[in-house]
Amino acid sequence: MEQSQRTGIARGGLSFMLAAVVIFALGATRTYPSDGIIAALVVLGVAVAIASQVLDNPVLAAVWFAPVIAAIVLFLQQDTPSENLVTQSVVVGAIGVAQVLFSQVGR
Repeated sequence: MEQSQRTGIARGGLSFMLAAVVIFALGATRTYPSDGIIAALVVLGVAVAIASQVLDNPVLAAVWFAPVIAAIVLFLQQDTPSENLVTQSVVVGAIGVAQVLFSQVGR
């Protein structure tokens, strides 16, 4: 696996882990994932993506997808109790950790 592929996979994993933090925060505070919160997360993700391109910032390029991932999970979990969001955050975080570990395979 080439370095650029490993970097892309690791960035994706980082996005999943940051999305897990957002989902966990909403679940832990028992905040209902309203349409407004979901829309704000999508707008934030798009704004960070644009900023990463304009500023040519690799850190922003690595994390722009995190709010979008969180918004997707929250949208899919709108009709479930907020306690389930904590469980979902663990699943999303585990996916992120797995991606980061996978990016290190074949070094």
